[in-house]
Amino acid sequence: YGNHVISDRNIRYEWMRIPHFYTPFYVYKYATGMISAIYIASKILNDDKYAKTYKKEFLSAGSCDYPLNILRNIGIDFTTDKPYEIAFKYINEKLKELNKLMK
Repeated sequence: YGNHVISDRNIRYEWMRIPHFYTPFYVYKYATGMISAIYIASKILNDDKYAKTYKKEFLSAGSCDYPLNILRNIGIDFTTDKPYEIAFKYINEKLKELNKLMK
């Protein structure tokens, strides 16, 4: 950060209060959730029938199965490239839009 951030002894152990940094497999849940949300939103916006499937299959599932199985039931299969491709495409579009706005 150069001269813009002062790192003194009072901040030295700040990282220790944030369990994200040292709890195994915690942070990946954010990525999984974001990829799933982008997939679900894009499907709902582009497919009227998908909203019913989402409501019936996903929201009513609760915790009756493993999360990846519940997601697979609504078309999000993390063993394939499809959910990642949809998310990366969306993020790339938003980055292009941001770049245009910043010019």
